[in-house]
Amino acid sequence: MKSKFLHLAKIARTMSLPLLITRSLKKLGLDSSWTRRIDFLSSEEMKRPNKAIEIILGSLLKADVSAKPIAEKIVGGQILEIGCGRHCGLAPFALGLGARQYIGVDPSFDEELLKLSDVRERYLLPALDAARLFASAHDCFSHLPFVMSGSGGVEEMLSQSRFEKSGIEQLIGEDIRADICVSISCLEHIIDFSRAIKAIADLCHERTEHVHIVNFSNHLSKQQPFHQLYEEPYAEFGRRWNYNINGMRISDMQRELTNVGIHLRAIPLTSCPGALPKKIDSTWLARYGSEELSIRSALLTSL
Repeated sequence: MKSKFLHLAKIARTMSLPLLITRSLKKLGLDSSWTRRIDFLSSEEMKRPNKAIEIILGSLLKADVSAKPIAEKIVGGQILEIGCGRHCGLAPFALGLGARQYIGVDPSFDEELLKLSDVRERYLLPALDAARLFASAHDCFSHLPFVMSGSGGVEEMLSQSRFEKSGIEQLIGEDIRADICVSISCLEHIIDFSRAIKAIADLCHERTEHVHIVNFSNHLSKQQPFHQLYEEPYAEFGRRWNYNINGMRISDMQRELTNVGIHLRAIPLTSCPGALPKKIDSTWLARYGSEELSIRSALLTSL
Protein backbone atom coordinates (compact mmCIF):
# COMPACT_ATOMS: atom_id res chain seq x y z
CA MET A 1 0.00 0.00 0.00
CA LYS A 2 2.83 2.38 0.91
CA SER A 3 4.64 1.75 -2.40
CA LYS A 4 1.44 2.47 -4.32
CA PHE A 5 0.95 5.74 -2.46
CA LEU A 6 4.54 6.82 -3.10
CA HIS A 7 4.20 5.90 -6.77
CA LEU A 8 1.00 7.94 -7.15
CA ALA A 9 2.53 10.87 -5.26
CA LYS A 10 5.53 10.83 -7.61
CA ILE A 11 3.26 10.89 -10.66
CA ALA A 12 1.21 13.75 -9.18
CA ARG A 13 4.33 15.91 -8.77
CA THR A 14 4.97 15.78 -12.53
CA MET A 15 1.46 16.98 -13.50
CA SER A 16 0.28 20.49 -14.23
CA LEU A 17 -2.41 21.82 -11.88
CA PRO A 18 -5.29 21.42 -14.41
CA LEU A 19 -4.21 17.86 -15.14
CA LEU A 20 -3.87 17.03 -11.46
CA ILE A 21 -7.38 18.37 -10.81
CA THR A 22 -9.04 16.47 -13.67
CA ARG A 23 -7.25 13.21 -12.81
CA SER A 24 -8.23 13.59 -9.15
CA LEU A 25 -11.85 14.24 -10.09
CA LYS A 26 -11.84 11.14 -12.27
CA LYS A 27 -10.52 9.06 -9.36
CA LEU A 28 -13.49 10.36 -7.37
CA GLY A 29 -15.87 9.23 -10.12
CA LEU A 30 -16.52 12.75 -11.42
CA ASP A 31 -15.95 12.15 -15.12
CA SER A 32 -17.58 14.48 -17.66
CA SER A 33 -17.01 15.86 -21.15
CA TRP A 34 -15.69 19.04 -19.50
CA THR A 35 -13.05 17.26 -17.41
CA ARG A 36 -12.03 15.07 -20.36
CA ARG A 37 -11.62 18.16 -22.55
CA ILE A 38 -9.43 19.92 -19.96
CA ASP A 39 -7.43 16.73 -19.45
CA PHE A 40 -6.88 16.36 -23.22
CA LEU A 41 -5.81 19.98 -23.72
CA SER A 42 -3.55 19.99 -20.62
CA SER A 43 -1.64 16.79 -21.34
CA GLU A 44 1.98 16.59 -22.46
CA GLU A 45 0.90 14.83 -25.68
CA MET A 46 -1.00 17.97 -26.60
CA LYS A 47 2.33 19.82 -26.77
CA ARG A 48 4.05 17.06 -28.73
CA PRO A 49 1.86 16.06 -31.70
CA ASN A 50 4.75 14.27 -33.45
CA LYS A 51 5.46 12.07 -30.43
CA ALA A 52 4.56 8.79 -32.16
CA ILE A 53 6.69 9.26 -35.28
CA GLU A 54 9.52 10.77 -33.21
CA ILE A 55 9.64 7.64 -31.05
CA ILE A 56 9.41 5.31 -34.05
CA LEU A 57 12.16 7.02 -36.06
CA GLY A 58 14.33 7.41 -32.96
CA SER A 59 14.03 3.70 -32.20
CA LEU A 60 14.77 2.69 -35.80
CA LEU A 61 17.82 4.95 -35.81
CA LYS A 62 19.06 3.48 -32.52
CA ALA A 63 18.59 -0.03 -33.90
CA ASP A 64 20.32 0.94 -37.18
CA VAL A 65 17.19 0.03 -39.16
CA SER A 66 16.14 1.99 -42.25
CA ALA A 67 12.72 3.67 -42.30
CA LYS A 68 12.68 3.62 -46.11
CA PRO A 69 10.21 0.68 -46.36
CA ILE A 70 7.77 2.65 -44.20
CA ALA A 71 8.04 5.67 -46.48
CA GLU A 72 7.47 3.44 -49.52
CA LYS A 73 4.28 1.93 -48.10
CA ILE A 74 2.75 4.91 -46.36
CA VAL A 75 1.42 6.57 -49.55
CA GLY A 76 -1.86 4.88 -50.39
CA GLY A 77 -1.42 2.45 -47.53
CA GLN A 78 -3.66 1.36 -44.69
CA ILE A 79 -2.08 2.12 -41.32
CA LEU A 80 -2.99 0.23 -38.15
CA GLU A 81 -1.79 1.62 -34.83
CA ILE A 82 -2.36 -0.46 -31.71
CA GLY A 83 -2.53 1.72 -28.62
CA CYS A 84 -2.86 5.07 -30.42
CA GLY A 85 -3.62 6.93 -27.19
CA ARG A 86 -6.10 9.82 -27.04
CA HIS A 87 -4.21 12.21 -29.31
CA CYS A 88 -4.61 10.50 -32.70
CA GLY A 89 -1.22 8.83 -32.70
CA LEU A 90 0.24 8.63 -36.22
CA ALA A 91 -2.93 9.87 -37.95
CA PRO A 92 -1.79 13.45 -38.78
CA PHE A 93 1.58 12.24 -40.04
CA ALA A 94 0.42 9.16 -41.98
CA LEU A 95 -2.62 10.75 -43.61
CA GLY A 96 -0.75 13.99 -44.27
CA LEU A 97 1.72 11.95 -46.32
CA GLY A 98 -1.04 10.32 -48.33
CA ALA A 99 -2.03 7.16 -46.48
CA ARG A 100 -5.36 5.76 -47.67
CA GLN A 101 -6.71 5.11 -44.19
CA TYR A 102 -5.57 5.29 -40.59
CA ILE A 103 -7.02 2.93 -37.98
CA GLY A 104 -6.23 3.66 -34.35
CA VAL A 105 -7.20 1.24 -31.58
CA ASP A 106 -7.13 2.20 -27.92
CA PRO A 107 -9.52 1.54 -25.01
CA SER A 108 -8.91 5.09 -23.73
CA PHE A 109 -9.81 6.88 -26.97
CA ASP A 110 -12.56 9.52 -26.83
CA GLU A 111 -13.62 10.41 -30.37
CA GLU A 112 -16.18 12.94 -29.10
CA LEU A 113 -13.30 15.24 -28.15
CA LEU A 114 -12.27 15.57 -31.79
CA LYS A 115 -15.60 17.22 -32.56
CA LEU A 116 -14.87 20.15 -30.23
CA SER A 117 -13.83 23.35 -31.99
CA ASP A 118 -11.04 24.24 -29.54
CA VAL A 119 -9.55 20.74 -29.83
CA ARG A 120 -9.48 21.09 -33.60
CA GLU A 121 -8.00 24.58 -33.47
CA ARG A 122 -5.52 24.02 -30.66
CA TYR A 123 -4.48 20.46 -31.47
CA LEU A 124 -5.50 19.04 -34.85
CA LEU A 125 -4.53 22.07 -36.97
CA PRO A 126 -1.11 22.45 -35.27
CA ALA A 127 -0.64 18.67 -35.45
CA LEU A 128 -0.92 18.70 -39.25
CA ASP A 129 1.52 21.62 -39.47
CA ALA A 130 3.96 19.88 -37.14
CA ALA A 131 3.70 16.67 -39.17
CA ARG A 132 4.47 18.53 -42.40
CA LEU A 133 7.54 20.19 -40.87
CA PHE A 134 8.74 16.90 -39.38
CA ALA A 135 8.39 15.06 -42.68
CA SER A 136 10.25 17.78 -44.59
CA ALA A 137 13.12 17.64 -42.08
CA HIS A 138 13.77 13.90 -42.52
CA ASP A 139 15.28 12.53 -45.71
CA CYS A 140 13.25 9.33 -45.73
CA PHE A 141 10.01 11.33 -45.96
CA SER A 142 11.03 14.72 -47.40
CA HIS A 143 10.48 13.61 -51.02
CA LEU A 144 6.82 12.80 -50.34
CA PRO A 145 4.25 15.57 -50.92
CA PHE A 146 2.24 16.59 -47.87
CA VAL A 147 -1.38 16.52 -48.94
CA MET A 148 -3.30 18.03 -46.02
CA SER A 149 -3.36 21.48 -44.44
CA GLY A 150 -5.73 23.95 -42.84
CA SER A 151 -9.27 23.29 -41.63
CA GLY A 152 -10.05 21.40 -44.86
CA GLY A 153 -7.11 19.13 -44.13
CA VAL A 154 -8.43 18.46 -40.64
CA GLU A 155 -11.81 17.42 -42.03
CA GLU A 156 -10.16 15.21 -44.64
CA MET A 157 -7.89 13.65 -42.04
CA LEU A 158 -10.82 12.78 -39.79
CA SER A 159 -12.84 11.39 -42.70
CA GLN A 160 -9.99 8.97 -43.48
CA SER A 161 -9.46 8.00 -39.84
CA ARG A 162 -11.15 5.28 -37.88
CA PHE A 163 -10.73 5.20 -34.12
CA GLU A 164 -11.85 2.22 -32.07
CA LYS A 165 -12.33 2.52 -28.31
CA SER A 166 -11.51 -1.13 -27.74
CA GLY A 167 -8.82 -3.75 -27.70
CA ILE A 168 -7.37 -5.00 -30.98
CA GLU A 169 -9.17 -8.35 -30.59
CA GLN A 170 -12.51 -6.60 -31.12
CA LEU A 171 -11.57 -6.10 -34.80
CA ILE A 172 -11.10 -9.79 -35.60
CA GLY A 173 -12.91 -10.71 -38.83
CA GLU A 174 -13.16 -7.17 -40.16
CA ASP A 175 -12.12 -6.28 -43.71
CA ILE A 176 -8.77 -4.79 -42.68
CA ARG A 177 -5.42 -5.73 -44.20
CA ALA A 178 -2.95 -3.21 -42.87
CA ASP A 179 0.13 -2.32 -44.90
CA ILE A 180 1.87 -0.89 -41.84
CA CYS A 181 1.20 -2.02 -38.26
CA VAL A 182 2.79 -0.16 -35.35
CA SER A 183 2.60 0.02 -31.57
CA ILE A 184 4.51 2.02 -28.98
CA SER A 185 4.75 0.69 -25.42
CA CYS A 186 1.51 -1.19 -25.88
CA LEU A 187 2.16 -4.91 -26.32
CA GLU A 188 3.47 -5.26 -22.77
CA HIS A 189 0.11 -4.10 -21.40
CA ILE A 190 -2.02 -6.69 -23.23
CA ILE A 191 -2.93 -9.42 -20.75
CA ASP A 192 -4.55 -11.82 -23.25
CA PHE A 193 -1.54 -11.61 -25.55
CA SER A 194 -2.29 -14.76 -27.54
CA ARG A 195 -5.72 -13.50 -28.57
CA ALA A 196 -4.38 -10.06 -29.45
CA ILE A 197 -1.61 -11.50 -31.61
CA LYS A 198 -4.13 -13.66 -33.47
CA ALA A 199 -6.11 -10.47 -34.14
CA ILE A 200 -3.02 -8.68 -35.45
CA ALA A 201 -2.29 -11.61 -37.78
CA ASP A 202 -5.91 -11.52 -38.98
CA LEU A 203 -5.76 -7.78 -39.71
CA CYS A 204 -2.40 -7.82 -41.53
CA HIS A 205 -1.01 -9.60 -44.60
CA GLU A 206 2.27 -11.30 -45.41
CA ARG A 207 3.89 -8.07 -46.67
CA THR A 208 2.78 -5.87 -43.76
CA GLU A 209 5.61 -3.85 -42.29
CA HIS A 210 5.66 -4.12 -38.49
CA VAL A 211 7.25 -1.74 -36.00
CA HIS A 212 6.53 -2.53 -32.36
CA ILE A 213 8.42 -0.82 -29.54
CA VAL A 214 8.10 -2.69 -26.26
CA ASN A 215 8.97 -1.51 -22.74
CA PHE A 216 9.85 -4.46 -20.49
CA SER A 217 10.31 -2.42 -17.32
CA ASN A 218 8.06 -2.41 -14.26
CA HIS A 219 6.44 0.89 -15.46
CA LEU A 220 6.91 2.23 -11.96
CA SER A 221 10.38 3.77 -11.89
CA LYS A 222 12.89 4.76 -14.57
CA GLN A 223 15.67 4.66 -11.99
CA GLN A 224 14.72 1.13 -10.86
CA PRO A 225 13.15 -0.41 -13.98
CA PHE A 226 12.91 -3.96 -12.56
CA HIS A 227 12.25 -3.20 -8.89
CA GLN A 228 9.58 -5.46 -7.34
CA LEU A 229 9.17 -7.23 -10.68
CA TYR A 230 11.95 -9.82 -10.51
CA GLU A 231 12.17 -10.31 -6.74
CA GLU A 232 8.92 -12.28 -6.76
CA PRO A 233 6.82 -14.39 -9.15
CA TYR A 234 5.04 -12.31 -11.78
CA ALA A 235 1.63 -13.32 -10.36
CA GLU A 236 2.43 -11.45 -7.13
CA PHE A 237 3.58 -8.33 -8.99
CA GLY A 238 0.52 -8.48 -11.24
CA ARG A 239 -1.91 -8.63 -8.35
CA ARG A 240 -0.19 -5.79 -6.51
CA TRP A 241 -0.19 -3.45 -9.50
CA ASN A 242 -3.53 -4.38 -11.10
CA TYR A 243 -1.81 -6.23 -13.96
CA ASN A 244 -0.47 -3.01 -15.47
CA ILE A 245 1.96 -5.16 -17.51
CA ASN A 246 1.74 -8.77 -18.67
CA GLY A 247 5.21 -9.83 -17.52
CA MET A 248 6.22 -11.30 -20.88
CA ARG A 249 9.84 -11.02 -21.98
CA ILE A 250 11.16 -10.56 -25.49
CA SER A 251 11.49 -14.29 -26.25
CA ASP A 252 7.88 -14.89 -25.18
CA MET A 253 6.55 -12.24 -27.53
CA GLN A 254 8.70 -13.37 -30.42
CA ARG A 255 7.55 -16.97 -29.95
CA GLU A 256 3.86 -15.99 -29.85
CA LEU A 257 4.27 -13.86 -32.98
CA THR A 258 5.99 -16.69 -34.83
CA ASN A 259 3.19 -19.07 -33.84
CA VAL A 260 0.67 -16.93 -35.79
CA GLY A 261 2.96 -16.47 -38.79
CA ILE A 262 4.39 -13.04 -37.97
CA HIS A 263 8.16 -13.35 -38.22
CA LEU A 264 9.88 -10.32 -36.70
CA ARG A 265 13.41 -9.54 -35.62
CA ALA A 266 13.91 -8.66 -31.98
CA ILE A 267 16.44 -5.87 -31.41
CA PRO A 268 17.20 -4.69 -27.85
CA LEU A 269 17.19 -0.89 -27.57
CA THR A 270 18.18 -0.38 -23.95
CA SER A 271 19.69 -2.87 -21.54
CA CYS A 272 20.19 -2.22 -17.83
CA PRO A 273 22.18 -5.11 -16.28
CA GLY A 274 23.21 -2.86 -13.40
CA ALA A 275 19.55 -2.38 -12.48
CA LEU A 276 18.86 -6.08 -11.95
CA PRO A 277 18.05 -6.84 -8.29
CA LYS A 278 20.62 -8.79 -6.30
CA LYS A 279 18.12 -11.53 -5.64
CA ILE A 280 15.93 -12.68 -8.56
CA ASP A 281 13.07 -15.10 -7.93
CA SER A 282 13.62 -18.63 -9.24
CA THR A 283 10.49 -18.42 -11.43
CA TRP A 284 12.29 -15.86 -13.58
CA LEU A 285 15.68 -17.55 -13.58
CA ALA A 286 14.14 -20.84 -14.68
CA ARG A 287 12.90 -19.23 -17.90
CA TYR A 288 15.32 -16.43 -18.78
CA GLY A 289 19.00 -15.61 -18.69
CA SER A 290 20.29 -12.42 -17.10
CA GLU A 291 20.93 -10.89 -20.55
CA GLU A 292 17.25 -11.13 -21.46
CA LEU A 293 16.09 -10.05 -18.02
CA SER A 294 18.19 -6.87 -18.30
CA ILE A 295 16.44 -5.71 -21.52
CA ARG A 296 14.42 -2.61 -20.69
CA SER A 297 13.14 -1.83 -24.19
CA ALA A 298 13.26 -3.55 -27.56
CA LEU A 299 12.13 -3.27 -31.15
CA LEU A 300 10.15 -6.03 -32.84
CA THR A 301 10.15 -5.36 -36.55
CA SER A 302 9.88 -6.77 -40.05
CA LEU A 303 12.19 -4.08 -41.46
